[in-house]
Amino acid sequence: MHLGLGNFHRAHQCWWTGAAAGPDDAEDWSVTAFTGRRPDAAHALRAQGCRYTLVERSERGDRYTLVTAMAGAYDGADLDVFRSAMADPRTGVVTLTVTEAGYQLGAGGELDLDRPAVAADRAALAAPDGGPGPATTPGRLLLGLRERLRADAGPLAIVPCDNVTANGRALRRSLLTLSASLPGTRHARLTEWIESSVTFVDTSVDRITPRTTEADRVAVRAATGFADRSPVVTEPFRDWVLAGDFPAGRPAWERAGARFVTTLEPWERRKLWLLNGAHSLLAYTGMAAGHRTVAQAIADPRLAELTRCWWDEVEPLLDGAAGDATAYRQDLMVRFGNTAIAHQLSQIAEDGLHKLRLRVAEPALLRRRAGLPAETAAHIVAAWIDFTRTPEGARPGTAPSPGAGRDTAAHVAALSPALADDRTFVDAVRHHRRHR
Repeated sequence: MHLGLGNFHRAHQCWWTGAAAGPDDAEDWSVTAFTGRRPDAAHALRAQGCRYTLVERSERGDRYTLVTAMAGAYDGADLDVFRSAMADPRTGVVTLTVTEAGYQLGAGGELDLDRPAVAADRAALAAPDGGPGPATTPGRLLLGLRERLRADAGPLAIVPCDNVTANGRALRRSLLTLSASLPGTRHARLTEWIESSVTFVDTSVDRITPRTTEADRVAVRAATGFADRSPVVTEPFRDWVLAGDFPAGRPAWERAGARFVTTLEPWERRKLWLLNGAHSLLAYTGMAAGHRTVAQAIADPRLAELTRCWWDEVEPLLDGAAGDATAYRQDLMVRFGNTAIAHQLSQIAEDGLHKLRLRVAEPALLRRRAGLPAETAAHIVAAWIDFTRTPEGARPGTAPSPGAGRDTAAHVAALSPALADDRTFVDAVRHHRRHR
């Protein structure tokens, strides 16, 4: 089962599940997917039998694969179907790609119970008649787990795949916090059952997947003859690292190259800081320079040098357990420079407030606490703040509340209260804003 039916899921977890099937498997795994914010993707996929084309695109050309691992695609707001899937004993794994914002975490990394959407879900979950039903990811998951417990459908593994530090552990804390905040003995029992029967797997995922364009659809039809309205374009590179237990079994993802490790943190930090941090740097500085895609931005010598400065800043914070960071950096330069992939900077810039907390503020704080400068991090934060003052950057989730105005310190505080208390860092952000 999957929550967050978008392009990345179809390039990653769904593709991986299909690729994991072996010729001698008595029973292959399939995916039942639910959308997050809008039902459109589910409607489009159901119209073509949930089959779609995966296009691996590089400068050497395109490779087309028909993915058939998806058994069903549904509107995430269809809670009857959602509860039924969660309560099905054949469901053994739930994966998520709902973006950082979907976890409803505050600046401290904990579930924000006071957030209006979370408060509305608490009321819906506590209502005797069920009310309108929860709308957030934590609320819907808890609803589904409650149904699974009632049906005595057995244990389950939940596998978040978003760029949240220790994502499995963070989601576990969130669901236990939400369950414990609800009244009644049934929720006390639910909390105990989650603690004993539901596992949460930490993951790091890596595959650059831009939005699909009409030109992509035309190219797929010309190459394959399939009038696919929902193809996915991605790069050839893929990586998936997981740490945790699967009490109800899982697909043999390692057949397709997934890695199962004891401790995820080294892999998570390498990817989050080197790849995602550089993506955010290129998004905010690149759009300000008039670039539209990652490939265009990294071809700009000034931005390429700034990217290397960022990597020099965060690499000493890595412990080497995830392999050679220098080789990873070299690979990233090649991947970023793939002109066949039109990875839009505007896509990366979305939800910047949530993304930068982990990609940039976290390593910046580690450097500052060690008495080291965090100059490039300040440059990225300055570029983000300037972006939030543009019409495109003023959308909810990208910037702090309108009350933050043009105050640099307020924006830094929204990212990290601890960094906002660091006068040297805030002054460096102000400096870069003045000299942009």
